[in-house]
Amino acid sequence: TRQRNPASPARFSKRIGSAMAAAVPTGSVMGSASSKQHMSAQQHFDSIRAEVEAEKAERATWSKSRAAAWKLVNSGAFSISMSVLIVVNMVFVIMEVNWNASGIETPFWIKTVNFVILSVYFGEVSLKLFAYRRAFCRDILRVVDLAVVSVDIVVTLAILVMPVSLLPLVLARIARILKVSRALRMMSMFPELNVLMRGMLFALKTIMWGVVLLIILLCFWSIFATLFIHPIVQDLERQGFWESLDCEQCPRAFASVEMSMLTFCQQLV
Repeated sequence: TRQRNPASPARFSKRIGSAMAAAVPTGSVMGSASSKQHMSAQQHFDSIRAEVEAEKAERATWSKSRAAAWKLVNSGAFSISMSVLIVVNMVFVIMEVNWNASGIETPFWIKTVNFVILSVYFGEVSLKLFAYRRAFCRDILRVVDLAVVSVDIVVTLAILVMPVSLLPLVLARIARILKVSRALRMMSMFPELNVLMRGMLFALKTIMWGVVLLIILLCFWSIFATLFIHPIVQDLERQGFWESLDCEQCPRAFASVEMSMLTFCQQLV
């Protein structure tokens, strides 16, 4: 199996190629602009080369066990095996949820399989922590993976130790949510899903400001509706119009700015 080495010549050439693509101007820019682009591209190449050389020098000082762990977690066979395990785990989660919804108690062998899969996840995270050390926290997906596995272990131990009658309902729901969230691990296994997830994370800032803009517009039109539409609604209520329609919410739909925003969210958003 071909190992994924971030410092390999193929990956280095890809990084150089992406840097060249980012550095080349889109139009026929001449003169000083072209020279500035060339200087920025050269500086980018130098920084990439320095980063690759630093990674090589750092791995040269690793112990044999750490180097072996790094090769294992970055191998293609390891990624495929973990992906297959995640798919199998999702099948068992679907079966368990269906049984719980039907009032059927989860079989003991399902609980045993879930515990074994959780142990494999814990071993994977431990190997990555041992191989990457401080660089482990540079990838947000690895950090999220560590958090999910850690909370899942705590919840599983609590379920095993505490009696079922004393087990909080919220704790059981958290355990089920964590089992479903394991499917997010597949996004870190496949490059295409990884790129899509990172793009979605980068778009969260734009989405947040879009939500802020939507709230401001809703607030503006809610003030307008409370000032001008609510008096009309009150006149219709005095005439008994809403009673004929059997609508209890209609008389107070625009009674305040908050109620107007709620009405707009229900009808428009």
